[in-house]
Amino acid sequence: MFPLDIQVIGNDLAIKWNDGNESFISLERLRRRCPCAGCQGEPDIMGNLHKGPQSALSQDSFKVAK
Repeated sequence: MFPLDIQVIGNDLAIKWNDGNESFISLERLRRRCPCAGCQGEPDIMGNLHKGPQSALSQDSFKVAK
């Protein structure tokens, strides 16, 4: 399965898949669930999670930069 089209519609990311289905994902939800080490932290070799200070998110944090 792969995306045929991706568009920002209002506050959602709309994805049209090659199987005919469509997904709508809130930009806020997408941003808050960012999996990168900067956002979610990173475990060390002992399994301890290390995170920097939490960044404050504004309304601009939930917009797509073009």
